[in-house]
Amino acid sequence: MPTRLLAIALLVTACSSDTTDEDDAADAATDAAAQVAEPTTCPLAGDLGPGEHILDHEVDGLERIVHLYVPDNYDPAARTPIVFNLHPLVLGASLLSIWKTESGMMEKADEEGFLVVTPSGTGGPSSWNGGEACCEPASSDGVDDVGFILHLIDYMAERTCVDETRVYLTGMSNGAYLSSRIACEASDRITAIAPVVGHLSPELYPCELSRAMPVLQITGSEDGPEQRTEAFERWAEMAGCTDEAEETFNDGEGEGTAVCVEHDECEDGAAVTHCIVQAGHCWHTQGAQATPGCMPPVSFHSPDAIWDFFSRFSL
Repeated sequence: MPTRLLAIALLVTACSSDTTDEDDAADAATDAAAQVAEPTTCPLAGDLGPGEHILDHEVDGLERIVHLYVPDNYDPAARTPIVFNLHPLVLGASLLSIWKTESGMMEKADEEGFLVVTPSGTGGPSSWNGGEACCEPASSDGVDDVGFILHLIDYMAERTCVDETRVYLTGMSNGAYLSSRIACEASDRITAIAPVVGHLSPELYPCELSRAMPVLQITGSEDGPEQRTEAFERWAEMAGCTDEAEETFNDGEGEGTAVCVEHDECEDGAAVTHCIVQAGHCWHTQGAQATPGCMPPVSFHSPDAIWDFFSRFSL
């Protein structure tokens, strides 16, 4: 069922020749405006509640499938963080379903109590417009995927008790490019990002940020580490980080091991982190792999690293 957002406008008009009446009217208008600006009170009427919700969605004439996962421990009266989990370039709905489950983000949501939104891109293969670097056909078609995700933030906040000070983006490959682009273009709406084996498309740099953006960049050592490292340093520069990156994680040497370094002396309390796993173009999880040909890392687990990073930040 196509979904549309409704806009509600409030007009307050007051006029009087008496100064006191004018003051009273101005006060009333101010009070009314303040009431409009207040967040919607939770619980919401018609809250979707716990479970997996599959929503058919249309924006800008494009049909999408949106998976919303609400954990069992969800409290409809409490503001809840939300994570957008953006898929890599995929062929067919079956692979999208695999991504949704084997990315491990729903399991992490059960442990930590956040919402997970896994939307679909457009075209065949299903893609996102993450900029010139990635990926076709969405990028050449000029699909407004930034606008789509920002729309989904509002849409989900009308149906669940979303904490809009804790809106996070992650994604793999093409999804990583889009998460980076959205953070670049809408830093006032996004709390932090964790792009995995993808990065900010070069033509988008430098971003016009309204605040320093916390970024966790996760990279495979055999998958363009030079480009990812350059993106990591660009995010640190844009965040105004003044320190040298220091090691925060190291589980040894050899296949499947990982090393993380971080800039943590950045503006607005942000941090910029780069984890390099000795592996290829993988999501880097323990257990089942979301991408063929990938092996579990020694101890690094992307969902754990991502949520540990996200949980440090709010708007």
